[in-house]
This record gives sequence, structure tokens and C-alpha cells, in this order.
Amino acid sequence: MLAQKLRYAVQAPMPDPISGHESTEEILDGYDVHAIEEVLVKALREEAEGFYSDPEAAVAVKASRESVSVLNLQDGADQITKQFDAFAPGQKKVFTRINFTKGLAMQAAVHIAEGNVPDDRAHNPLHYETIMTSLHEAGCSAEKIEEMADHTTQANIATAHPTGYLSDEGTDLFLQLQDLSQVPKGERLSAARGIFRKMFSLEHLAPNVKFTSVDETKMVFKYGIRAMRGRWEVNGKFDQISAKVYGADHYLPTMINSKVRLDHTPRAWQTSDIDGRANAERWTSLYGLVTSMYGSISVLTRLVEETDKVLGDQTAKPELSDLDNLLDQIGQPRHKRQVRPELKGSYDLLWEIREELAEIHVGVERGLQEISTTGLEAKQRQEEFESRLKEFDVLRERFGSIFNNRRFNNRKLKQNGGYSFQEELIDNLNYLRNNNFHGNDTARDLLGRALLNLHHDGLSIFKSQMRTNYEVDKAIVDNLMWHEPFRKFAVEHKIVAQEDFGFIDASEGGSIHNLGYETRFRILSSIKQGFANLEHQGYKNRLHNFLLESNPLGFNNGLGYPDQNHERLQHCEHMSMYPFMYDQRAIIADANDVDGDGPSLCQDLIFSAFPHMEGFIHMPLPETLDSLRASADRVRTHYMHGGRNKINWRLNAPTIPDEFKTSGIAAKISGSDNTKEGGPGTRELIYRQVIKMFRAGMGLANAIPVNVQSGSGDAIARNGGDEDIILGLLFQVVQETQDAQASITDPQKKLVIDWDEFKTGIKYLMVTRQGQAMYRTPSSMAREEMDRKAQLLGMLAELEGVFKRGSFIPQREEFSPNLEIFLKYAANKMVRRYYEMREATTDTKSGEAVLDKLGLILSNPLMADMANNASRPPAKNHDGKIKSLRQQRAIGSNIWIALMMTHHDGWYTVGHFMEDIHKAYHKELQDLDDEGNPIQLEKKDLEQLMSSSRIDYNFFARSLTEAARADFEHRLRRLNLDQPLNFDRAVAIGSRSYAKDGVFHYPHQEGIGQTQAYFAHLFYDHTKARATAEALLSNRMDDTFKDIIQSAKPADGSLRTEFNGESMKRWPWLENIQRQKWEARPALLVCDYYEEQKKKGASMDEDTLREASAAWRVFNVPHRFPFGTRRLQGTLSLGRRTELLPENPRDILASFFPSEPSVEKRLHLVPSLDEPV
Repeated sequence: MLAQKLRYAVQAPMPDPISGHESTEEILDGYDVHAIEEVLVKALREEAEGFYSDPEAAVAVKASRESVSVLNLQDGADQITKQFDAFAPGQKKVFTRINFTKGLAMQAAVHIAEGNVPDDRAHNPLHYETIMTSLHEAGCSAEKIEEMADHTTQANIATAHPTGYLSDEGTDLFLQLQDLSQVPKGERLSAARGIFRKMFSLEHLAPNVKFTSVDETKMVFKYGIRAMRGRWEVNGKFDQISAKVYGADHYLPTMINSKVRLDHTPRAWQTSDIDGRANAERWTSLYGLVTSMYGSISVLTRLVEETDKVLGDQTAKPELSDLDNLLDQIGQPRHKRQVRPELKGSYDLLWEIREELAEIHVGVERGLQEISTTGLEAKQRQEEFESRLKEFDVLRERFGSIFNNRRFNNRKLKQNGGYSFQEELIDNLNYLRNNNFHGNDTARDLLGRALLNLHHDGLSIFKSQMRTNYEVDKAIVDNLMWHEPFRKFAVEHKIVAQEDFGFIDASEGGSIHNLGYETRFRILSSIKQGFANLEHQGYKNRLHNFLLESNPLGFNNGLGYPDQNHERLQHCEHMSMYPFMYDQRAIIADANDVDGDGPSLCQDLIFSAFPHMEGFIHMPLPETLDSLRASADRVRTHYMHGGRNKINWRLNAPTIPDEFKTSGIAAKISGSDNTKEGGPGTRELIYRQVIKMFRAGMGLANAIPVNVQSGSGDAIARNGGDEDIILGLLFQVVQETQDAQASITDPQKKLVIDWDEFKTGIKYLMVTRQGQAMYRTPSSMAREEMDRKAQLLGMLAELEGVFKRGSFIPQREEFSPNLEIFLKYAANKMVRRYYEMREATTDTKSGEAVLDKLGLILSNPLMADMANNASRPPAKNHDGKIKSLRQQRAIGSNIWIALMMTHHDGWYTVGHFMEDIHKAYHKELQDLDDEGNPIQLEKKDLEQLMSSSRIDYNFFARSLTEAARADFEHRLRRLNLDQPLNFDRAVAIGSRSYAKDGVFHYPHQEGIGQTQAYFAHLFYDHTKARATAEALLSNRMDDTFKDIIQSAKPADGSLRTEFNGESMKRWPWLENIQRQKWEARPALLVCDYYEEQKKKGASMDEDTLREASAAWRVFNVPHRFPFGTRRLQGTLSLGRRTELLPENPRDILASFFPSEPSVEKRLHLVPSLDEPV
């Protein structure tokens, strides 16, 4: 099939694609990523030679062009570094800018190829029209199609994050380059050349400052505009398809419907742990709300204006390009149009609200600027802020009452504020579209876009999120407990017994948090319920007021964030004011901080004091291995401790929009943080926990599913792409539950499942796409969304019996007992080994981690800090000093490790896994199973292992992709060894190095210290992974392990780590990864150079350092292929089929999941959650 062929064509190396039979323009119209890269890089170099034509700059251009060839020389790296050092500042900038632009061109190539693939049945296994046609032919009515589509929403979320490496102008140009497939054929090369010239001419291609939370909000706003354009494109396609398939039907499916949602809405954080500045959270959260609503109202206003224009002129084309610059237009004079009578009511009200929002926005921006620029000490700063509280209160009051006393078509709006306005506007526009403009398709389309925006985003161009800080929550509650007026009131009204306050006072530190869980639970639950009862007796806002009184402005909670307690409560005020502008799943708490009942007891108490806050879903975030292992049990415990009541409350709450009412049991799966601490073995743990969560949801909540949010976006080393896996797991559990229900004959044992209720919850499977996703174009988002809709619709149709079993839903693979036992123990060992090596110290006394020492030697900490542009500090408890590798947050850690050139967070311990396979096969593995029997593998087990798509993806393809990016040979020079560390010596040292009881042990040899031995150990694991993978593929597992290792030795005995042979045939994209690693080397050398100069105390401007770090970073962001690009990867695109309706489907997901006991044995009314891996 073509999709299968494309998988190889895309990755296949081409010596000189430009000189082949295809013309350059034909290559840019095709699907070959490598060939497109070659064309773009050649055009880039030619433009550089013309743009930088003066003699001095020409030297840097020539050096850039020759740099990759020079690296083939034995001293090539030294030559490039020496030449760069001799450059004048202007030449350094030219050299860096060309490298930067080349990285962008190579990254854009895959997007261009993806956009060139025709969207038809022959090229796309998830072709929406074909699936809808199949449904129609199977007898599904149009109403049934829409009903099913209602349940096929998956949230693709972008958040502004540290991987942002482009300026605003650079972002615009990069998006244009990605969208080259949308340029007419024959004009694409000239368009690319023009983009490169503009990139060369920009003053700042990279960000020239660290982002603030306001900058990141603006980034999310602009992404929201692009996502909105993508939705318009998808809606147009959907309407065309439904009209074509159901043209004769009296009823056509449509996405302009309050239930059918395409959730591409980005999320923005406005939280205290981003800025950490006194009084900042109230301003940033208000800024987010005002900005988001301003964007939505502005878009709706423009759509109505354009509708009026095309109604007056049948030949007019809508002009909406100014939507890209909405934020820049604030404060500029605007001209109000005179529109036709039927549009006047909507238009006048939209115009009034937009103008007032613009004024509020200017005031909030002024407040933010004053906060950001003050350099006063804490006491003076607090006095300054207090003097401005009145202005803030005025602005918030204006925003909170912006819909009050408004009239719509001579009718006064209901008192339900923005939500009522949204409903009335929908009714009005829907009536106009259906009754007034049948003769003008353009006008109907424009109003359709407005309706789609209102149904999808409401009055928000993006949704806000609140990330909780449990330490702040505890401080807020402690202050409440110590507040005398609260104590007196609580005792008088018999909410808390005086004896309980005595228990608190007698506890360590006088803190309620040092009491036992049951006592703490009883006291806090009593407070929550007691004040709720008093609300009905006329005691309004008492708990709310006590919280604010006991946590006043100016109170320092001792956590390093002055006033954060009070600001947290102010943020709650905003969420209470406009809950529909927040992501309903946005209350996220660190799972390792919660009390074991889902959200923390403190958080529950605080939120109960604010109207509508309980409408939000609480999502514990498992950032550590312990919290991940406990995640499924937390889901169950949360449910038993009130989750059922909260679900029922949400379903009937009048203040919660219908699309948010089905909450499910909330759980967040964090790929980045788990992988950071536990390595690739955590992936197996994550999948097993997700299965348990789904089963818990099926059993506990009567078919309301677990609400899983999966992070990491396109980062394949950090579990990116798991959204397809988790989706497959969900549907697999549903299908197997159907099977089990069909086999149960005893009514007492039969679990009644409400499938409609269940399917409604499927829409809450969330996917976050951080950082790189900020650079997505509307067309690429539209392509992906159509694929996802098709995939989900196909899965649901299969549940309904329309398609054959296995057509869309992955089927469980049954491993042999030997292999199943081996995988369980091997995965557990991988996690334990990774964690032990990560934490291993130099000795029992000093406690200094060897990895931290090695990171400071191999990585570039100063340049890593420049590469991380987020407003959020890269390390926890950040004080402006360089922190160790282990203290970095997930993405900060990823940047450090990438600069080490080991990339070991994506593959380390896979070598151990491979070695254990060899030992088990040769009956040499010392591990015993639960019954004390040795764990062994036979020849047939090896064959099953190598034919398993799950193993291929999880332990081979995914890990080896990162392993191919490792470059031990280059980083060896950083170790300053007297005696060279060649292949044999590195293997000898690495094989005898290990961690035990928290201490790193290694063979003591002259000139070898702990950091050098740790480096050798990483190299040895890398070698084991490469060599054993090759042996498995070439049927050489009967060889001794020593011979297998020696087979990976380079001819020159060096540490060059290259894949070849059968591995390249099995995973052909590794060739491309290795080539890109080589192409990135000059940019890395520049980073190395600046790091050394900074260490020597050289003075350099930050613009230079930021551009140099960005030029390297663009080569090292997670590449979209082979897992992120759904159109080009054939069977490797998780969840896609290789043919439309296969007789015997063989899908990557079909064998992806742990082969556990049979369905009948696993189904219980309340499933027991077995021990984790």
C-alpha cells in the first residue's frame, strides 16, 4: 500500500535528489522528506551567499557551508571552533543565523511533505469521506452519524512552554515555510527563497528576552487564532462530505451544534508559580480572562461585519487577515459600521462589549507593566501595590459586570451574564443563517464560523488553567485554623468542637496537617458541610470572608512568594466569576502532595467557599514514580470518598455548560516527569495504570470513564504520541466489557452499562502539545483533526457493529506465559535501575549525585538556561543560580541531557533489557518469578517478541530513535582523559560499573574517576541496545553476549555510535536521525564555545547567546516523525490501518497492550486493582 511505501520513501537517504530525474519544483510537490530538505537547504545556502555578499560575511557563509564536511576530519571540531573564535562578532552572527535557518528548513520539510499527501482513500487510511460512506452504506442514518460524532471529541491542547525558540516575526516566517504545500505549484521554491531572505534580515529570529506569563498568554492567543482557522477549514470539509454522502437525506450532519465539539482550544496558565511575584497572580489571571474574551468578541464582530459586506456586494470576498493582529489593534481607533437591520442587534452589542474590553485591557496591561518594572524591596513593593489595589478593583468590577444591564434586540439580557449572552447570540445567528440568507453561501459560511466559535470556545479564544500549589493550600488552611474570629464562629455554630482546636494546637507546629488523616478528614469535612448549611440560613460568604481575612494581602507565608496565599484566593474569585472561561479540567494538583482522596482536602475546602468552583474537575498529576504507581488506586479512593456525589452534582448544576457536565473519574498521566525519574520502563507502567483506571471507571461509575490527560505532545522520548495508545486502551476496555456482558447470564452479576453516558465521557481524553505545538499551522491542525475524527468515528461504529471487529479498535495480543512473566519483571527492573543510577551518589557521606557532576562536565548549563525561554523557572526553588541536572523541571532536564549529547533519558536501561533477553534465552537469568521458578525464554518467545508491535514501539523504535541521536564520540573530549577511552576500554569499565544502596561503584583504574566511569556505563548500555537489537534481527542470539557486543565495535575502535545493517531495514528513519545529528554538530560547537567563554568571564550580550542556543535547540526538539506525522508513517502511525477494511487487520495497536487474564476473569462490579508492574 502507498502509505506503507511512504514510510520508507520518507526516510530513505538520497545522495543527490536534486540532480535526479525530478525537477526541484516537483520535489517540493512530493512526499520525500529528505529530498525536500535537500532542496530547501540548497536554496537557503544560495540565498545566504547573495544576502551576505560583503567579503567579511562571505567568509562566515563559506565556513557554514563547509562545516559538516570539515567535521569528517579527525580534528574537524577543533578546526571549526578555532575558526569561529577568530570571527568578528558580525561573522559569528551570520554563521549562527545560517545554522538556525537550516534547522528550521529541515524541521519544516516534514510538514511540507505531509501537506502534499492527497487526502483521498488511496493515500489516507483514515479518509473521513470513505468512513462516512461506509456508515451510510451500512444503513446508518444522518442522525445516527451526528449522534456518534457527538462522542468523538479529543482535546488537542497547546501550551506555551520552554521549547519556544522563535520570536514573533520568526514564528510567522516559520509557519509560512511549513505551509509551503499551500502555495501554488511552480511558485514554492521562490516562496521558500523569499522566506529565507526575510529570516536573514530579521533583527531577532530567536526570542531576545525571557518570556513572561503575559508573553506566553499572547503566544497562546495567537495559537488560538490559528486553531480557530483550522476549525473553520475542518467544518467546511465536514459540511461538504455530509452533503455529498447524505445529499438526498432530509437531515444533514453538521458540526455547528452545541454538542459536537472539535476541541483544539489552547490552554494558558496564569498562576503564581510562573511569576512568583507578589500581587502578580491577580493581574495575570485577570489579563488572561480579558484577553481571551476580547479575542472572541473581536472575531465575532469581524464575522458579522464581513457578513454585512458580502450581503451588500455579491462579488465581495471576506477579508479576515486582520484577525492575526488583534492584540496589536487594541488602543487603535476603530470605525463602527452601519449594518443592515437584521444584523444590527447582534452587531451593536458585540461592538459595545469589544470597546469596553479594549479599555479594560489597556488598564490591566498598565498594571502588569508597573508590577514587572518595579525593583523595590519587599516592604516597599507591598506598599506600592497596596496603593494600586483600588485601580485593580475597579477594573475587575468593570469586567465582572460587562454584561450587566445590556439590551439585546430591545430585550434585557438575563442575569446569567456571559453565558446568557452566548446562548442568545447563538439563537439569533442561527435564526438568521437558517431563514434569511439562503441565497448567499458566503454569508451563511461566515455566520456558520461565528456559530462554530460560540459552540466550541464560548466567549474565550483560549481557556485558562490553574495549577495548584499544595504548600500554599496548606498554609491558607493553617492560617484559617489560627484565625481567632473563625475559631469563635465555628465553635458557636457547632461546626468545629473546641476539643478539635485543642488537637490542632497540640500537634507539631500547631498545624492541622500533622494530625492523622481520619481526624483531618473529619474536621475539614465538618467545616465544609457546616458553612454550606449556614449559607442556606442566610449566613452568606462567611467561609469566603474568613479565608480572605486570615490570609490578607501582605502576609508572607514563608515560601518565598510574598502574598501568594491572598493572590491564590483572588484567582479563585476570577474562576468563580466566569467559570466557563476556564478549562473545566484545569484544577491540577501534584499527586504526591494530595491526601490520597484525589484532590487535597485543603483544596476541596478552599474551593467550596467560592461559587461554581466545585464545577471544576480535580486532576492529580503523578510526577513521581510512587504517585504514578498509586494513580489507579487514587482514582478508586477518590470515587469512594465523594467522587460519585460530585459527578451527580455536576450533572445537575445549572451553572455548568452541558458539554462539561460529564466529569468522569479524573486522572492525569504525566509522561515527561515520570520518564525523567524512571526512564523508558515507566511507559509500561503508565499503560498498565491507564488500563486499571479505565476498568475502575467502568466498574465504579456505571460506565462513566476515567478522565485521562496525557502530556508531552510530540516528544517521543517523553511518551509523546501516547494519546493514540491511551485512546486504543479505552476502546479496548469498552469492547472487552461488551464481550463479558454478553457472556454473563446471571442478572445479579450483570453490570448495566449506559453506553450513551459512557461515550459522552470519551470526549474528555485530553492531549497536551507543548512547546513545538505552538508552531502549528491551521492547515496542519485541520488535517490532523480530520484524521482524529475519522479514527474515533470508526471506533465508535465498530462498537455499534457497523465494522468488523479489529477494523479500528486494537485487539489484545496474548503473549506466551514465559514472555509475559519476563516483560513484567524486565520493565520493573528497568525502572529501578534507571532511578538508582539517576540518584547514585559519589559516596555515602557527601550525597552528591554522580549524574549531576557529569551533567556539569558534559552539558552546557548556561546555554541550557538560555534555551529555556519560559517564564516559569527551569528548576524548582530557583534562585537565579545554576541548578543541578536532577533539580531541573522535566523540559529543563531534557535540554541539559540533550546538550550532554547522551539523550539517555529516552533509552537508558533498554540495554539492560536487551541483555536480560539474551540471559533468559540462554537460561542464565538469575531472576525468579513469584513462585520461585527461573525466568526463561525460548526461541519462539524471541520470535513473538520481535513480531510484537507493542514491543517494537515501546522498547525498540521509540527508544532507539533517541539512542540514534546520542553522540558519545563528540562528548568524550569534555572528559579530559590522559589515556584515550576507546571502545574496548569503555565497555570494560561500563560493564563493571553499577549503583547499589544509593552509591555508584566502578572499577578503579588510573585516570578514571566516577564521572568517567558513569560516562562509560551509559555508553555500554547504549552499545548493548544497538548490538542486541541487531542480533535479534539477524538471528544471532545463539552467539555469546561478548561476541554480540564486539559486533558493534567500529572499525577504528572509537566511540562512534551508529546504527546499521538489519536495524536500518527495520527502523529506516534512524538513518535520517543520525544524519540530522551530524547536521546539528556545528550549532552544538557554537554552544560549547559560548559556554566556555562565559565560564571564563567573557562579556556577551544575551541576544547572541539566545540565538546560539535556539540555533542548536531547533535541531533537537522532538521531531514529528516517525510518530507525530499521521499521514506519512503508514503502519507506524498508532491507531491507523494499512487498508480500509482488512480481513485480518494487523495494526500497530493490535498487539500493544499487556496480555493479562481473560475478560471473564477480569470483570468485576468493582474491579480489583492488581499490583503495578
